[in-house]
Amino acid sequence: MNLLFVIIIIVILFGIAKYFFNIDSFTNSNNKEKVMKYFGGDYCPHSNKDSRTYKLINEYFAKKYPDVKIEYNWTGPDTQNEFKKANAEYVPTITNGDYQHIKLKLAENIKLDDHTDDELESLLLENIYNQL
Repeated sequence: MNLLFVIIIIVILFGIAKYFFNIDSFTNSNNKEKVMKYFGGDYCPHSNKDSRTYKLINEYFAKKYPDVKIEYNWTGPDTQNEFKKANAEYVPTITNGDYQHIKLKLAENIKLDDHTDDELESLLLENIYNQL
């Protein structure tokens, strides 16, 4: 009987802690879906579907990180609000889900001569992912 009483008290305390401190031990808050927002223009050779940047994101990045949701926004009247939220003054602009700009570059501590081209590509994609 005492064991049942202790279990009930623990469940109640856990419920109170979860309510007041937003504690959730059953789900990991790091599992939040990662989102990338790509802002481009059909007219722009640097961001359209034939560009190197689009290919980097749409092919290489999407293949390596299929868990990332990529949202494509093309210039036009229906996307003006998204461009404003992202402060996208030029295309391509790439942001995370909170509209923070993503830098398409290697991390500062990477030395080019120490890596193969494939390793550098992987490091670039990893750096992009880490900015999400």
